[in-house]
Amino acid sequence: MRKILMAATAMFSVGMLASHAQAQGMPAQPLTTDDFTAANVSTGAAAPAPGTVTVTLRFKDWTDVGYGSDSGTVGKNPDGTKNGSKQQNFQIQNFFRIYPRLSATAANGLSYGVQAEIRQNSGYGGSQFGNASNGNPGNSLVINKALAYVSLPTVGTVSVGGAALAMAQFAVGDQTDWDAANGGWNGDSPDFVSGGAALSWTEPGNSGTYRTNKIVYVSPKFSGFDFGASFEPSFSVSAQGANSFGQAGATAGVGGLTTSTSGCTTITTTGCAVSNPGTLTSSILTTTPGGQGVRKNSYDFAARYTGSFGAIATTIEGGYWGSGVVGNSTKAQVYKGISLVDVGAKFVIGNLEFGAHYDFGSISGGGYQPKKAGTHNEDAFVGGAEYIIGQGMVGVQYINEISAGGNGSTGTKNGLHEVGVAFGGSYAYAPGAEAYLSILYGVRHQAGVDLLNGAPGANNNNTTARAVGIGNRFSF
Repeated sequence: MRKILMAATAMFSVGMLASHAQAQGMPAQPLTTDDFTAANVSTGAAAPAPGTVTVTLRFKDWTDVGYGSDSGTVGKNPDGTKNGSKQQNFQIQNFFRIYPRLSATAANGLSYGVQAEIRQNSGYGGSQFGNASNGNPGNSLVINKALAYVSLPTVGTVSVGGAALAMAQFAVGDQTDWDAANGGWNGDSPDFVSGGAALSWTEPGNSGTYRTNKIVYVSPKFSGFDFGASFEPSFSVSAQGANSFGQAGATAGVGGLTTSTSGCTTITTTGCAVSNPGTLTSSILTTTPGGQGVRKNSYDFAARYTGSFGAIATTIEGGYWGSGVVGNSTKAQVYKGISLVDVGAKFVIGNLEFGAHYDFGSISGGGYQPKKAGTHNEDAFVGGAEYIIGQGMVGVQYINEISAGGNGSTGTKNGLHEVGVAFGGSYAYAPGAEAYLSILYGVRHQAGVDLLNGAPGANNNNTTARAVGIGNRFSF
């Protein structure tokens, strides 16, 4: 049993009122700043008038200055001795995004269009590569996701391409869009922590799920209820560019690629032509010798209710995600397809918002892939709250999760147990400009697994991580 003892720090906060901005001589916030390309949003913006086409181009930029200290700050060998390396505690990072959208409406009310998210691919490697002007040869723009959609008010919306899972679009309570501290453990500050010490983000609304090609349907609302479903035939990336999902070793190419900590020695337009064993491999497969822990024919369905009970505004959702797995043509299958149940709830009472999100089932955790048979199922809880005080906002996030972790290499049922908290606050000091603070603390444990070196071992089975980030976000 482990206890987390932590001193809370006074947070600074958020609030932006157009009337206040105008009183200070600043222009009012424009009406076209909805973040329609967020991971959990398919269309978002209001449809244009019939017979017209609207072209929207938006930008976001995050700049973070942070301090990180963890069990991997001083490098350790598998035998537990120091390896002579040491990580810089203070870091600066910058992430840049472009959000283009073309939308139109026909005379019969049909809405249709395309949208995308473009980012610099050097940011995939974490804070050390997250500088938009660092001169890294791999620092180019990449289409992170792209989709096309059609929608009728009485029928619903169909999206094809890099759209989020239906249950990820409905997800609430997981603090994915946590405003108080730029995402907490799903934000930028975890980049200040060593990879072996940073907590996994196991919730389904992440790039490992929304970047893949799929077809998604979301119904209209009926008495507060709406429904959704999706189908993804193979784990194939939806657009050209970097194929990393926050892991090292990926560079460029087209096709469905899984990732590891080493890399692909030769990349062609169809994927990884020559790879080191166990590294980047094409996943647009039905079977392959030796098998792969890669999902295929995955599907999900979800339902959501939005309403109110007196003064309490409520959103409740639930869903299921299932899949097949790339088969083994030479011997028995060692992986199990995804089978994950997802539930969440959010409540708003005045200036207080709080909620919780829970996932459980057969999945690899943060990798969003099938896990090896006999390893630990995922059991992940995320909860949090935000409170607005005048023009300020403060919040807290809590994570407690068990997953298969790295025990696929050990063949045991020793799960990876991760517990973490995040505190934060933010302040919008001008239209489209926001400053924020986040403080993170987390611990990880997996018996028999060297978490710092990513291999079986009796040492480095426990890690501790601390990070403090001060950042600025521009949204135009």
